[in-house]
Amino acid sequence: YDSIRRRLRKTLRIADHAAILFTPSGTDVELIATALACEDPDRPIVNIIVGPNEVGSGTPLAAAGCHYDSLLPNGETVMVGDPVNDEFAHRILPELVPLRHADGVMLESAELDDHVTILVERAVARGAVPLLHLVAHSKTGMHAPSLACVQRLQQRHADLVVIVDGAQGRFSRKGMAESLAHDHLFILTGSKFFGGPPFSGALVVPRRFAELARQRPGLPSGFDQYFTAPAMPSTWHGIRHSMPQNPNLGVLLRWTAAMAEIEAYYETPSDARLRVLRYFEQQVPRTFEESAHARLLAVHPPVLGEKRLLQSKTTVFNFSVNHASGDSLDMLALRRLHGQINTDLTDQTVGSERILSARFHLGQPVKIGETKAALRLALGGELIVRVSTDLRLGATLNDRLRWLGEQLATVRTKIDLVLAAEQEVPLTL
Repeated sequence: YDSIRRRLRKTLRIADHAAILFTPSGTDVELIATALACEDPDRPIVNIIVGPNEVGSGTPLAAAGCHYDSLLPNGETVMVGDPVNDEFAHRILPELVPLRHADGVMLESAELDDHVTILVERAVARGAVPLLHLVAHSKTGMHAPSLACVQRLQQRHADLVVIVDGAQGRFSRKGMAESLAHDHLFILTGSKFFGGPPFSGALVVPRRFAELARQRPGLPSGFDQYFTAPAMPSTWHGIRHSMPQNPNLGVLLRWTAAMAEIEAYYETPSDARLRVLRYFEQQVPRTFEESAHARLLAVHPPVLGEKRLLQSKTTVFNFSVNHASGDSLDMLALRRLHGQINTDLTDQTVGSERILSARFHLGQPVKIGETKAALRLALGGELIVRVSTDLRLGATLNDRLRWLGEQLATVRTKIDLVLAAEQEVPLTL
């Protein structure tokens, strides 16, 4: 663990005074982040979850101090929704802030800021510790609340604790450093954008909370079902003493693989990475505007503009898929299509053999509001590295960018072929 911690600190340029701990998943981070954020056992906690439908599916339960899965990391089984620790869970009041209207239309930034502000003010008025989740990038690419709103609330309320949900990995190193400098706890994973194995979570703890954690005699009982001593910082003696002493080898192996991907990404020349990011951002709308069935949804504007590489470039495009009648595919139909896109369909569908044999792994379908659903076309670190450096895709970067454009066009055409075949509608290629 110490070796992984050193490599992660070096690669992401995490300051020495910040502590790093590892968890079995990005959702498990929520439990320990909530526990570290409030020292006073007599004060209630209002945990404000922004975008509950667009972050980890278990996040709302974990944020309430409850089990979100029937199988625990230590192998035991529990009832989903039961408290991890009765006393701890009893102190927590979760407040959920949706990012979209019921019809799927994104809420305006000002509306989200107002909603969050009201919840923080109410929490303070009742004497609770307000925990506010800043979603650095939801599954569909939204950022909320605004940084200006967070800054105003922090200036007004010294007790406000901000947890940055960067689990999608679509943040910049400078953005993380600034968050930690403002005493924000920072959630990340080695999967998602970076392309490491699933279930590799981590929490970066700023100096203020790291110092408090060093003095703690332990964490609430029940947390030892999720976390082990070696995954905790070595200076957190009380907390480590309260945890199982054997390492979670699965976490260690997954993070070892994830670190190889993270290091490869940042070892790739930044100018090449930027060109790939810009190309993807510009080419996806051009390609999909020609689709007979896929419709790109509105893109949320970047939260930090041109000052942040990954937050200033759109790396996730969401799209609905429509029948010829104009009706959108529902979640069940999108899940089926998601599998078909990643399957060789040459024996099942009449059409272009080259296109139907191509396989693509897209982002899983997500709910958009209450009634709609969308697939996600996401650019990840592993693909950026390949296009930047893999000469098998083309002798020059321009050649490799053209290859990327061809892949996007093939995805679009395969979607159209599948929909046309199912509806027996002829499609001209």
